[in-house]
Amino acid sequence: NSIRVNVLETVADSSSNTFSLISSFYVNEQDAEQISQKSYIIKYNSIGQFVSSYMISDTVGTSSLRLFVTNNNELVVLSKDFGSISTTLTKFTNNLEQVWSQNFSLNSMQNEIIVIDNLNNIFMITAVDSQNNFESSLINVIKFNSNGVQEFSNLYIPTNSALNFSFATSALFDGSNSILIGGVSSDDFSSIFYPIVLNISINGTQNYFNDYHLNDSFSSKIVELSINDNEIFMAVNGLNNQTFMHGNYIIKINNLGQLIWQIPNFMNDAELFMDKFLLSSNLNKLYIVSSKVGSIANIHIDCWDLLGNFQGSYDIDSNNYYQDAFLDNDSIYVLSQNQSSYNFPYRLLNWNGPFISSQISKFSSDLVLNETINFFGPEYSLFEPKQLIPLDNSNLLISGRLFHEELFFEGLKFFSIPYEPTLNIPEVPVSQKNIFYCFPNPSSHGHTNVYFSLEHPHNAKLSIFDLNGRLVDSFDMNDLQEERHLINYNTQNLKHGVYILKLDSNDISLTTKLIIQ
Repeated sequence: NSIRVNVLETVADSSSNTFSLISSFYVNEQDAEQISQKSYIIKYNSIGQFVSSYMISDTVGTSSLRLFVTNNNELVVLSKDFGSISTTLTKFTNNLEQVWSQNFSLNSMQNEIIVIDNLNNIFMITAVDSQNNFESSLINVIKFNSNGVQEFSNLYIPTNSALNFSFATSALFDGSNSILIGGVSSDDFSSIFYPIVLNISINGTQNYFNDYHLNDSFSSKIVELSINDNEIFMAVNGLNNQTFMHGNYIIKINNLGQLIWQIPNFMNDAELFMDKFLLSSNLNKLYIVSSKVGSIANIHIDCWDLLGNFQGSYDIDSNNYYQDAFLDNDSIYVLSQNQSSYNFPYRLLNWNGPFISSQISKFSSDLVLNETINFFGPEYSLFEPKQLIPLDNSNLLISGRLFHEELFFEGLKFFSIPYEPTLNIPEVPVSQKNIFYCFPNPSSHGHTNVYFSLEHPHNAKLSIFDLNGRLVDSFDMNDLQEERHLINYNTQNLKHGVYILKLDSNDISLTTKLIIQ
């Protein structure tokens, strides 16, 4: 009965098993006016075979779900209901057996960030309204040990006491038992935001909480962090106070939080909005992947060395919109949504939906485009790409939602492709010739279109049953000459509910569900 499937997040363990967090929205069979929601973890092995699943929630209002993998290949799930401060943190074994679950109240003003250390301690980072008056927000860090016991929940205030509102945007470990938290702070919720870095020990002690002023810019939005030895690099998106154009900054600070240098990166004819910050210790290079607005290019990549010297840039053509990026030892991979109209499967249907697919662009370290792969075929299109997930078997996993002739509206698809040394997409098997579905589904306008394709058409019979097995309607179709057929079926005489459609032809019998609202 699913009418929509959301692929929320996918992670991989050290054995290249993958775990996906899925929310499925479906029509309640007892009440066709009611939309229900179930959320699952689904496990696949290293060759993409389904292993098991676990239903996390069957609550309609579940608004926030995050999935993480620990260093010993256990899973951590964070869930939160819409409009509620009730938050649940749950740990599972690699076989999706629950280890422990902790429920607590958290009045977050942002999406929570989670990092896990080598001892599998879990650190949850967010911003909270400590006074419940929307006049300030503080960085809140909560630590749970590997057994789910809360060890501390601390609030942190910037050294600059004039900054009343603080928000976290990224976090990582610095290699010396400290956590670096990047974000933004302001003296007024609607005013100028400055990039900040908070450094705390794994025991919760604050080492420093500094803010940094950007040259020629009066506000910043996104702060991403990377670290190389004891050098900390920040990528910041800022707004120029002269041209009012958005651009990026690279900022370098030392391990005491002191500013070493900052480098602005603005364009005259377009605005840059940072999507991903990548650092390669192997290549001694920094990369920022940005969405580019105001020109024909939609994805822009810039490169610097670790001394701050600009190394070059590249524009991906205007049909592509950023989704994710990944950096291995010597190559950069950018996943994008490609909106070229020809990248969509041909069909008989009068389709008014998106004509889009997915694309991966592979670049060398000096930003030379080496390869491009599009994820579409005669009968499918990966129309909503989600993530790039590197696996330990030197494969790169691409997750997203699929349009397919057999599935029609929604589906879940993973492609696993080797990323060393070249990209090779596996063969996607051609679907069976016998296809049967209806759309729109659910139907609420008194009609639906019944589509079927038969490999050896001749005579066929369509029957409609209710869930009690009672025949509601049927009609015969004789001397069919073509494979593909589309029938506009009047549903005005059908009550609200779920029906089974059955198509019989020769020795073939196909069924599908129809929901009337």
